Amino acid sequence: MPKPQVRLRVITRPDPRTRVILDHAGKSPMVMGTDRSAPDLVCGSCESALVTGFAERAFYNVVFLCQICGAFNELMLV
Repeated sequence: MPKPQVRLRVITRPDPRTRVILDHAGKSPMVMGTDRSAPDLVCGSCESALVTGFAERAFYNVVFLCQICGAFNELMLV
């Protein structure tokens, strides 16, 4: 059974000093935790995994810069 995924929403680059932007020079995923039940958070553009092993709500108001396609992504909380 494949691991559940949450597709992030692609946004325009945020204004400086308004949001935390996670960016790194390594391969995806950029954040890896140990919670095996947590869904992968994937880029809304290219679907590469950006976060794995963390509860979704841990990343409220954080923007992820995808190293694969350059898209800025955020988690939409409902």
